[in-house]
Amino acid sequence: MKITSKCCRFFFLWVILLCWGKTLYSKSVIDTTIYFQENEAKLIQPAALVLDDTISILKSNPKKVMKVLITGHADSLEKNPDTLSIKRVKQVENYLLKHGISAESLEIKGVGASRPVAAPGDKRNRRVEFDIKEAD
Repeated sequence: MKITSKCCRFFFLWVILLCWGKTLYSKSVIDTTIYFQENEAKLIQPAALVLDDTISILKSNPKKVMKVLITGHADSLEKNPDTLSIKRVKQVENYLLKHGISAESLEIKGVGASRPVAAPGDKRNRRVEFDIKEAD
């Protein structure tokens, strides 16, 4: 059997869910970030891999009710950061919906450039974060 990096990522995320999922209620199971090109809302290839892993986690245990908080961010130097953060979060939401994740389990918000994690112009500010939690 050939072991791929995707298999290793899935196994790692599955172990997190298995170990923590039994004891966490309304606490984060996994926190993930996707980055974007400047002034763009289009998903690029590394994002698809992260999202596919997340979909695998959400579908791996259908008996647990999971909630996904998706938060879109933009850099203060980008054009229309508020609009751009919403477009980014919608891209992630649409990807998850297209791959069978229910709309009821998703919560989205765009926060523009109000929560930078680095200096203006840094690519780390152009992101969508999503936090998977067990529902109450």
